[in-house]
Formats: sequence, C-alpha cells, structure tokens
Amino acid sequence: MSLAKQAMFGAAETTMSPVQILFEQARAFHANGHLAEAEARYRKVLKKRPNHFEAWHMLGLCELAGRNVESAARSLKRAVLLDPDSAVAHSDLGIALKAQRRYDDALAAFDRAVALRPDFADAVYNRSDLLIELNRFADAVAGYERVIALNPQHLHAWKSRGNALHGLARFADALHS
Repeated sequence: MSLAKQAMFGAAETTMSPVQILFEQARAFHANGHLAEAEARYRKVLKKRPNHFEAWHMLGLCELAGRNVESAARSLKRAVLLDPDSAVAHSDLGIALKAQRRYDDALAAFDRAVALRPDFADAVYNRSDLLIELNRFADAVAGYERVIALNPQHLHAWKSRGNALHGLARFADALHS
C-alpha cells in the first residue's frame, strides 16, 4: 500500500478533513524523503487553506532540504507571519536566511527564536554557528556554552565551541572542548 493510501486509510477512520488528509500525506512523504511529492501536497493544502501555518512551515523545510533556499525563506517568512510566536519557525527561517548569506536577517530570526524560547538549544546553536561565520568568536563561545548548559550531550556544540576557541587562539581550551 502506498504512503498516500496509508495516510488516507488511517485518516478515514479518524474523520479528518480533506485538508488534514492532504497535510498528513505531505508529512508522510516528507518524512520518507519524497520531497517532490511532499511539496506538491503542501501546495495543495495551501491552495485550499492559504493561511495554514504548518503547511507553510513544512513546505519551507521541504524546500530547504531540496536546497531551494530562496523559496524556503519565502515560505518560512510566511509561516512566521502566520504564527509570530513559533520559535521553531523563526529558527528555521534563520537557517534559510543564513544559507542565502543574509546574515543580519538570519541573526534577527535566531534572536527572535531565542527570545521566544530561551531554553531552545538548537536555536542558540544555530545562532552561534552564524556568529562563527561572522568571526564573532567570543560571542559564539558564549552561545555554545549556553547550549552545553542546556544540553551537555550536544556533541556538535562541544565541537563547534572548540572551533570558536581556536579562532580566539585559545588552543588548550579548544583541545579540551
């Protein structure tokens, strides 16, 4: 049975709306790496419900995974306009903007994500990665240390902290990290 039929079969038992069924199909395709099929279904959802936050957000992630960063940024911007309190959407928008080298806009998106959820380790990590690209090593170290305080098992933060410390010529600390 295809993913679409599985989603429809399961949905029939739960009395989901046609838009919800389309959205769940899109998510299933997306989760299994079938980006073209996922994008097509997210777009169908948006034709029926143009203000569907989750569809805009997931479409942006799908576009980002497909390396279509300009379109991803537009979709994610739409998502944050629909739900300005979504820290995850702001962080994802920051990733898309960073990929476009729109560093000031990306930093603002990460800052908003962290302001909304100070304990959101991934947003702090993404912000710190951007600071490395901007050669703001001391700020990046502080960010990575915050990530590590939030999640001591965040191995990428430890490694990236070491890179930032290296950028500050703190070689012994970098080696330890």
